[in-house]
Formats: sequence, C-alpha cells, structure tokens
Amino acid sequence: MRAIVLDRPGAFRVAEVPDPASRPAEIVVRVECCGICGTDLHILAGEFPPTPYPITPGHEFAGIVVARGAQAAADLTEGTGP
Repeated sequence: MRAIVLDRPGAFRVAEVPDPASRPAEIVVRVECCGICGTDLHILAGEFPPTPYPITPGHEFAGIVVARGAQAAADLTEGTGP
C-alpha cells in the first residue's frame, strides 16, 4: 500500500509499504481518507520523543473493513453492522 513514512525529524517520503494482515482479534481497514493531526506535525518536527523512526503516521482515518481476524467481532465487518 502507499503511505507516508517519516524517516527522521524533518524527512518524509511517499513509499510502498507491506499491506497489513489482521491478527486474531483485529480488523484491517482499507483507508479511503486520512487526516494529519497536531501530533503528526510534532512527530515530523522531532518534538514527540521517543518516536521510533521510521514511522507511518495516520491515526485519523475513515475506510472500509476488508479483513477480519477469527476473534474480531462479526458486527465490524462490512454490511453486518447497525
């Protein structure tokens, strides 16, 4: 998948990274849109120690569930929720 990778403070790139796989109690979401928050900007500026560079930011997103681990709640999969 395509993602932003912060290699070190002040340095980022767009890169192909491995697609995530769901663990037993997790889901995988195909991101349709993603925002950048203040924390991401502080990480880019090197103001959020101890950040484990390289890091792929992006915890503010919306998307579609595309995979579900065997122990993940069934109502989280596409088409079965409320």
